[in-house]
Amino acid sequence: MGRLHSELLDRRRFLRVAGVGIGSAVFASCKAERNTLVYGLQNDLDDTMDPQVTLFDVTIRVTLNICEPLVWEPQPGRFVPGLAESWEISPDARTYTFRLKKK
Repeated sequence: MGRLHSELLDRRRFLRVAGVGIGSAVFASCKAERNTLVYGLQNDLDDTMDPQVTLFDVTIRVTLNICEPLVWEPQPGRFVPGLAESWEISPDARTYTFRLKKK
């Protein structure tokens, strides 16, 4: 039992060191230009980068890193400011007027 336990620790140590080594090699090989975002994906993107149309979680995550909506909906029916500091909806609900935040 003691021998098996020590072999498992050796395997764990090996996997830890191998993981760090592989991660370091991948990171070192990524030479990004200054002011460049390198974003690793585990899946492919959808056919569209439109966050209002896609159902792919990966595409939504990427687009939220490069754009911010006018308003956020953290809970169904509850809206909070995004790029817009305030907004008005016309009585017929056909016109939405957004006042943008000054940055």
